[in-house]
Amino acid sequence: MFFRKMLNQNPIIEIIASAVQPLVFETGISEFPYSLSGTVFLAEFNGKPFVITTRHSLRPESLGPICIFPSDQCSRFLPLKDVFFVSEASADDDFVDIAVIAVDTSKIGNQDFPLMSFIRLSDDLEDWLACKDNSNFFLLGYPEEKNFIQNDESMICNERIILRGNYLGESQNFIHELEISDTFGLSTFSGFSGAPVFTIVANSNEISKVVFCGMAIRGTPTSKKIHFLNRSVLIDALKVKQSLPQNNVG
Repeated sequence: MFFRKMLNQNPIIEIIASAVQPLVFETGISEFPYSLSGTVFLAEFNGKPFVITTRHSLRPESLGPICIFPSDQCSRFLPLKDVFFVSEASADDDFVDIAVIAVDTSKIGNQDFPLMSFIRLSDDLEDWLACKDNSNFFLLGYPEEKNFIQNDESMICNERIILRGNYLGESQNFIHELEISDTFGLSTFSGFSGAPVFTIVANSNEISKVVFCGMAIRGTPTSKKIHFLNRSVLIDALKVKQSLPQNNVG
């Protein structure tokens, strides 16, 4: 039995942040039962829960058992049932770097996961592009340098980092760029793949709210840039996922 230790909590965005979780794999090795690789976030679409991450983090062509936490407060894993992704050979890699996993709600009781967190997605979300030049952007993820497993103490140690930045523009169709203001001394952005990207928008009443923009797919501390996929592509992927037959993830 492994326990979980969360580090570096930020109460300002705690509700949103709890929907952002590390991507954990079962290794099948008794001495080292788990490994960490990347970031996922829990999304609700058309009333159903999903786990979203990048395809390259999930490695679906050689997919092993996946373990996803439902929130920061829970060390139990969510039951999962099927995954959708586009083959790497089918299209441009950045554009299809998405994996969508359905949560098996038939195996969840209210008492099992009472604190499950979601980022709610729909076609009528506020247009973040309309205010991109006057908004503050940030993403939440689990850099590999800050996340580790203490096998001798049966502990999964997670530190979620907030990267803040300014919008630079669209680097290619549906791919946007952020310039990160503080890289926290990280030597690599490995682990941020799959991190949700948000902006803080103020309306006419000067009441700020957080708006979901998309998902990080790559970047480097040297360039201080993060490339992220527009949320419209993620919503389209969710629509396709819901229209397909189920495939077990194992």
